[in-house]
Amino acid sequence: MPEEKKSSEESFQHPGVVAENKEKAAVLFKAIESLPEKQKLAFTLIKVQCMKYEEACEIMQQNSKAVESLITRAKVNLQKQLEAYYKTQI
Repeated sequence: MPEEKKSSEESFQHPGVVAENKEKAAVLFKAIESLPEKQKLAFTLIKVQCMKYEEACEIMQQNSKAVESLITRAKVNLQKQLEAYYKTQI
């Protein structure tokens, strides 16, 4: 029997996310997943996993200016995506 496809809300699991915030978190993590690879990695390491910039730079083999630039571009891209999503929800 084929598996039923779950909605992003039902299949989303992340420790520390309380039930009432699961829908918002699922939307955010879906937006993060759609970022270009380097932006996604930098954003995830620093903003999601709370890693220090120095550690992220070492892992990514990038200097701090490059990682800062990736974070800034990731934030801009996420803001555009989330604004578009929430405009369609109104």
